Amino acid sequence: MAAAIRGLVKAHPGLVVAVSALATFGLSVAVSYVLYVRAIGEPWVPFPISLVLTEECADVFLLKLDLLHKDCLKKTVSKGLGYAIVVASAGLKLPVIANVVRARSAMGMSTSSVALESVALVCGFTAAIKKGNPFSLWGELLLIFLQNMVLMGLARSFSEGRDPSIVVLLGVFAFVGAALAGPIPADLLLSLSIVITFASRVPQIVANFQQKHTGVLSIITQTLQVLGNLARLGTVAVETNDPVTLLSYVFALALNGILLGQVIMYWSNTKAEMNKKTAKKEE
Repeated sequence: MAAAIRGLVKAHPGLVVAVSALATFGLSVAVSYVLYVRAIGEPWVPFPISLVLTEECADVFLLKLDLLHKDCLKKTVSKGLGYAIVVASAGLKLPVIANVVRARSAMGMSTSSVALESVALVCGFTAAIKKGNPFSLWGELLLIFLQNMVLMGLARSFSEGRDPSIVVLLGVFAFVGAALAGPIPADLLLSLSIVITFASRVPQIVANFQQKHTGVLSIITQTLQVLGNLARLGTVAVETNDPVTLLSYVFALALNGILLGQVIMYWSNTKAEMNKKTAKKEE
């Protein structure tokens, strides 16, 4: 694991710089905001801070300095974590997309897994919309779905021979319309997402074991997915405590954990296979 992390940092030094710069900027903005509220003596909460912090909690935290207020702490951390997951998910599949473009191949990636995952994501965000859940609880599902559509398109573009992915794409979009407009109950959609999530991960897990490498799969993406599932369990427990939604993230966490383990376990094999693929393309 440590070797994989060192390799990641060495391969993507710009990513470390970008994250450090973003963290520094965020901290400076937060300190400036706290000082300003203290100076004016009233709980001013502008957008986008209002997405996370209510005026009542701003008064509790910043003016009364009650930093351990249980309800406000729970709500604010949950909201902040929820939007952090949504923002992070906007780039979740970008490392995989970059790997596919660089290799001009979707080697090692199961397109059936991506297609099934897309259907599970549709079930998840459609159910959340029907339940009236806030965007902070389901926004990442929509963003990951859109990135999956890009991956499916790339897989089709770089495929050698006939590839059914375009038919699958059309089927997925048809399902989106049916799920949003149809009378399917939210809890049934969530139950379907659990079953389909399981079905979507199995082909990729099996393929990884058979080929002994993980191809274009990215350790960044898999790590973020595991961390996102862990964080989402906490936010759902705080904001809705919906047992079906919680169960869906438990299943996703277990399966994404297996995939992350495979990426780490087959790290050397994958590197060798990708180098062979690149060399073959250059001949």
